[in-house]
Amino acid sequence: MPVLFETQQLNQLINIASIPIYAVTTPITWIPAHPSYGSISMLRYWKLLASESLSGDPYHCRSIISVPAESSFCRGGKLQRACERKFAYPLRVRLGSKAPIAHVLDHSWAELLDYVPSGTRTVVTVHDLIPLRDPGGLSRSEVARFRDRVLRLNQADAVIAVSEYTRQEVIELLGVPPERVHVVPNGVDAPAQAPAPRPMGAELRIGSVGSTLPRKNLAIFPPALRAYRSNAAHRPRLIRAGLPIDGGLRSEMHAAVGAESFEELGRVNDAQLEDFYASLDVLVVPSHYEGFGLPVLEAMARGVPVIAARSSSLPEVGGDAALYFNPNDPEELAQRLREAADPVVSARLREAGLVRAAGFSWRRTLEGFYRIYDTLL
Repeated sequence: MPVLFETQQLNQLINIASIPIYAVTTPITWIPAHPSYGSISMLRYWKLLASESLSGDPYHCRSIISVPAESSFCRGGKLQRACERKFAYPLRVRLGSKAPIAHVLDHSWAELLDYVPSGTRTVVTVHDLIPLRDPGGLSRSEVARFRDRVLRLNQADAVIAVSEYTRQEVIELLGVPPERVHVVPNGVDAPAQAPAPRPMGAELRIGSVGSTLPRKNLAIFPPALRAYRSNAAHRPRLIRAGLPIDGGLRSEMHAAVGAESFEELGRVNDAQLEDFYASLDVLVVPSHYEGFGLPVLEAMARGVPVIAARSSSLPEVGGDAALYFNPNDPEELAQRLREAADPVVSARLREAGLVRAAGFSWRRTLEGFYRIYDTLL
């Protein structure tokens, strides 16, 4: 009999000990961009946030679909994407969003708010509204579909913008009340230790990373590099990571710096991206429009000086740790390159950049989400 009593007590203690884990942890449903659409940036955003969740957190964020392995991640066929967007994914949201809060992680999927069960509070993260300002290569019908989707943000109980610039865009372009739009900056995936500074040789190794959309303003490089070469101590070498540029711009690059001094790496994986940053003396981000500008922080976290356009969210992200230029003025970019080639300026930018990047982390981004969830519950 005493043994039985002790066993019952032990079972009670086990049951009681397990209660707080569930009593103080509120479930949240995350609704990411569907993997069949092949957005590497949104996959990484989702994965990095999910990796920061801790067992003692006040919220348990459960994705409505499984995070795919990046090695197997690829864009689905047209029919698959259409079926997922129109039928399968909305049905999954309708049947699977049982938590008190559903959070759509990508604004371009805001139409899924229509399928969240009634009574569930809703949150949407907005990364940018650039197609409404600069359609780029999108057709008129594609822009109309995008506008229709993001107008659903007015249905959300809270909207998270990745920068103050994007917050103002949401308020101005979509009419969402300011009190419902909150800024939670992105984090940065920083190495455990920044690489040691690389001695600058006869070349100034200039980096460019990202897409080739017109808003990325890659056309500023040929005239800026020609201007730089006219009065510089170092030969410029431009290294591109991302999709190859078109033949016309490539010819201009070759004319500006020589074919041997223009290198295109194409799409890069994580390891290759680290090698890319490690090879640079300076990263240039010349974009006209960015919703955030993550390469600014990625470079800073690796001790690479940054020169960025004085436009959209870039000064907000880089703060006083970067050099800035008018994105329509190649001569000013050339002058900033000369400044960055100075060892004293380069060392100052490296140290300031490391401090700046240390203020951003994906854990802080996740904790920013938690503060928004607090206000809704």
